[in-house]
Amino acid sequence: MSKLPVRIASQALSAFQTGWLRQSHLYLHIGLHKTGTTYLQQQISAARPDLREEGLIFPTTGLGMGIFAGPRQGKMAGHIHFGHLFGNEDWAQAGHLLPLLSREARIAKCRRILISVENASYVRHPDRNPLSRHVLGKFGSVDILVYLRRWDRWIESLYKERLEGGETRDFPTFLAEEAWLLDFPARLAEWERLCGPRIRLKVFDYDTARRGAGLLGHFFTEALDGMTPPVERRSDKTANPSLNASQSEALRRFNTAERKTARSREKIDAFLNSAAFKTLEGSEGFFSEAERETFLARFADQNRQILARYDIDLLEP
Repeated sequence: MSKLPVRIASQALSAFQTGWLRQSHLYLHIGLHKTGTTYLQQQISAARPDLREEGLIFPTTGLGMGIFAGPRQGKMAGHIHFGHLFGNEDWAQAGHLLPLLSREARIAKCRRILISVENASYVRHPDRNPLSRHVLGKFGSVDILVYLRRWDRWIESLYKERLEGGETRDFPTFLAEEAWLLDFPARLAEWERLCGPRIRLKVFDYDTARRGAGLLGHFFTEALDGMTPPVERRSDKTANPSLNASQSEALRRFNTAERKTARSREKIDAFLNSAAFKTLEGSEGFFSEAERETFLARFADQNRQILARYDIDLLEP
């Protein structure tokens, strides 16, 4: 069946049902991964009732649930179903989600909507997907929010998270085969091409944010244009505890051994919580000091571009 009839029907129905969105401002937070997105989602979710009083809704529409909640217990996937719209031309899904979102925001009487979905940052060429423009065009105005992190720290942290999802490649192979992820200017340029009079891209430095008012404070005062941050809810459990190099290699070997069997959530948790795994010691990173210096030298030109375009110096000492 042709996509065209579905697209036309979806547009017609969506235009009728999404009137509230046209008078609303969308904050679309797309990560990057490993820049505190899970922490922000947890804090914002806990403060949802207070934020509604301030006119900001963190909707339940589009949130990942159950098996979509992430590879680790306690981790959120954010509004993963909205993230799919930027990577797929699924007009039927858009025709379902947008009216639901409009209804939820209208009932809450909120004209500011925050959608947080770090998986959207993995989408390649969102500017080439007509559905991206259709979705963003439903709102009166849009801010696309991105946090960047120094290349070496970011890719090491990302690799550790991928291991929890079943990654079996060693770090050098992962680094070579996923090099496109490290081209921040190119990835940002694709989102820039979606921008216009009503849509802007706002880019921030994750490490600078943490050193200042803290990530939660920075997100509200800078990314959300001067909103008062909610009181931080502290927890003894960390959704994304960091692995050291020895633990990472042990998990990679576990993934490789389990590749031909059912790698269940229970088996993963049992492995991660075992005394043998927890007592493994090693360096936090995968680069030697000399390798790290050589690696970062590769990004001098990218850093100049980011500094000129977004006033961010990721290589600042």
